[in-house]
Amino acid sequence: MRTTTIALLVILFWTLRVRADVTFQDILENVKRNEALYENHDVKLRLEYEMGNFEPAKIMQMHGGPVVSEEIKATSSSMHYVNQGGLFRLDRKGTNTTPSAELSADCTRAFDGTTTRLYEYGGIGNIIPGREQDHDFMYPHMLLLRKVVQVPLSTYLSGMKAFEAHPLGRRSEGQRFEYAYMGEDDVDGLRCHKVWITTVVEPDLRANRSEVWLAEERNYMPVRTRGFYYNYSKDIPSEEGAASDFREIAPGVWFPFRAEVTLYDGLTLMMQRKLEVHGRYRLTVEEASLHPSYEQAYFEDVVFPDGTAVYEVENSQIKKSYRVGTPDAPAVAAAKAKRWWVLAAFAATAALALAIAVARRRMRRPIGVSSVEGVPGA
Repeated sequence: MRTTTIALLVILFWTLRVRADVTFQDILENVKRNEALYENHDVKLRLEYEMGNFEPAKIMQMHGGPVVSEEIKATSSSMHYVNQGGLFRLDRKGTNTTPSAELSADCTRAFDGTTTRLYEYGGIGNIIPGREQDHDFMYPHMLLLRKVVQVPLSTYLSGMKAFEAHPLGRRSEGQRFEYAYMGEDDVDGLRCHKVWITTVVEPDLRANRSEVWLAEERNYMPVRTRGFYYNYSKDIPSEEGAASDFREIAPGVWFPFRAEVTLYDGLTLMMQRKLEVHGRYRLTVEEASLHPSYEQAYFEDVVFPDGTAVYEVENSQIKKSYRVGTPDAPAVAAAKAKRWWVLAAFAATAALALAIAVARRRMRRPIGVSSVEGVPGA
């Protein structure tokens, strides 16, 4: 009995010691290992966004003439993501609603191993050599952070070189990230590791901080997030996120079937030090699997209906353009298509661009800033 007690005490001592010695680098390595479990996935979900009790903003922009854009007040979309052996496909059906119009959010984007094809906004097509993904690409560990940066969580936490090397990693000159491991916490009965990501503007001005709780028993998935924007408040969050309804989709592999992010109005927070909801995103997962099994054609067959303005793009330059259904007059079609594409793309995306601009104005969030190599506080 005495021997057993001593053995248990020794095990407890070493367990506590190991846990006490956890560093940010340990957390990063665990995130990397667990992200690899989701490399192949097949996910269907719904995205809903609704604005709080604010009048959607309007702004005058000049794009060959004055255009009034309106902030999005609601979004409703169904999305199907497949990532399979390095190939991917996204199908999205939905609408963005402004005070005066409903705009299509429909989109198909697919990469077949050599070429990316994109069809969106009811009439625009892109054909691009190589892999070109966008901000809607599915990273399961980033469900709560997908509007902050569009890279894998491990890349987000890995430093400047890794961040800049990612196709969607962007650097803002004079900014860097500092990382800190803040120890363990309990969230809804789950043991979590809390990390801080602080944006630093040169030479040494801290602009904002993201707090992320990673659930050890749920594959180091973020289960809670908070964002602090220091020009509004250093101690009251400007946004909060939570993931829930975790389901085991394979032995030892968990997936959150619900995620919600609430954005608070920065000006109200600054002036009155109170929380007023500016908008809320809700993600509801309908199906999730780690074993997609699609034929090659699934990743190749992106249909461009008659009337689609198609742009063949290489190195961010348009090499050829035409309108489907008019092969007999490619030069004329290209000239018309380019003007039509500019107008249609702007009309369809103006509200979304304005929503981002308004969010930045209210939140002052630097998007996609670079990472710092060091790990202060680790």
